[in-house]
Amino acid sequence: MTQSESQPSNLSFLNLENFNWQQCLTESLFFLRNSWKQNWLGLEKVVQLTQAFLESQNAYSNQKSADAIIMLDIAAHVAKLIEQEALQEGAKVENPYHNRLHFSQVMASVAVQLAILKNETPDINNEWSACLLLCAVAHDYKHPGAVNQQAQEIEFQSYQALIPILVNFGLQQKWQDVIKKVILNTDVPTSQIAHSIVKDKPFEWNVDWASVLLIESDNMASSHPMLGSELGQELEKEWLLLDSPPSFKVSTKEGRTRYLQSLIFSTPSSHILGLPSLVKKELKALAT
Repeated sequence: MTQSESQPSNLSFLNLENFNWQQCLTESLFFLRNSWKQNWLGLEKVVQLTQAFLESQNAYSNQKSADAIIMLDIAAHVAKLIEQEALQEGAKVENPYHNRLHFSQVMASVAVQLAILKNETPDINNEWSACLLLCAVAHDYKHPGAVNQQAQEIEFQSYQALIPILVNFGLQQKWQDVIKKVILNTDVPTSQIAHSIVKDKPFEWNVDWASVLLIESDNMASSHPMLGSELGQELEKEWLLLDSPPSFKVSTKEGRTRYLQSLIFSTPSSHILGLPSLVKKELKALAT
């Protein structure tokens, strides 16, 4: 594959031109990948740029609530902690897949989805936007590089690690409960149930739709036809470090097909991005 075929020619982060959402997302995902390989931008900077993008798209109103401000502050704080933990002397080798690149790509995916939803409806909800940005950076906080031995095991560990931070910043219990449910719902079997709950329902700001939006964003880089295979290989490298790695090979043709067939896109924003069509097109190519 040539360089021009493997990535867009001009890369930028969250630069929206002519409401070409798919281009904005694709360039952002590749920008982050290249930064990770050559000159890492830093997770704190990704949070700052993502928030600035959402501000520019009016995904936040001028008057943010106290809870929205707290959640944005927590997002920045968690990003700083993750960077510090990854770079400190004696730190364990970072996960090949569940790492700072993954967190940043989920943030970019969440931001584009939020901007699309703001463009489609006049409803601005600072708190849900802030909550989703926080969940994007923190949903795999302290991920051990393992796989669940029981439902929501690792997701619960990530939330447990967040609790002291949420409490220390004074976040209301109602938002702590939302963050917990949204993070727990990213567990793969649970994510299928989350999609079924919103099936045939109009989008609205609630915990069920927020869960689905994060689940979709969690998969956006891996579902991309020009990024998915490489990320699949990174996930397999992570699994090979386990005592009993899964037999499922996501980087093979069969594994890639199985993964794509498992994806569900429910949000209006994912359809505006054309993700179901992209997945369908790749599945057709894999079948030949």
